[in-house]
Amino acid sequence: MPAVALAREIQMMQLSNHENVVKLYDCFRTKDDVSLVLELCKGNDLTSIVDKLQNPLGEVIVSNWMRQALSAISYLHSIGIIHRDVKPANFYLLEEQFDSQLKLGDFGLAMPYPTLIARNKQKDPNVPKLVREKVGTPAFMAPEMHKLPR
Repeated sequence: MPAVALAREIQMMQLSNHENVVKLYDCFRTKDDVSLVLELCKGNDLTSIVDKLQNPLGEVIVSNWMRQALSAISYLHSIGIIHRDVKPANFYLLEEQFDSQLKLGDFGLAMPYPTLIARNKQKDPNVPKLVREKVGTPAFMAPEMHKLPR
């Protein structure tokens, strides 16, 4: 991952403080690597959970997951962050039980809203280009994203 992208991912996680977003506790840089110390999510990601199911999930469980997922996304938008890769594989259960707290992670494509940057009078020449590029997982992208250039 390019250094600029990694720095942006770390910055987006440092700005986030919500019960449904994976916490970044620390990061360490060595000569060759950068290591992130993240909140431990003992449960699996939602894609892995659903793939292993033998029986359908109940409406109560799914509605609880959706409420938490939307809460995380709404929070990020309220602080000026767009995740850009919202999909079941990026949501993790804090514990191994289905009724456990859900956490949104993987901020590799996340970035600040251009309006937030303008409001803070920061200069980032890459922002307009990045917001208009097609990024994310195709099966989970909004339909209008598929019309954008790569």
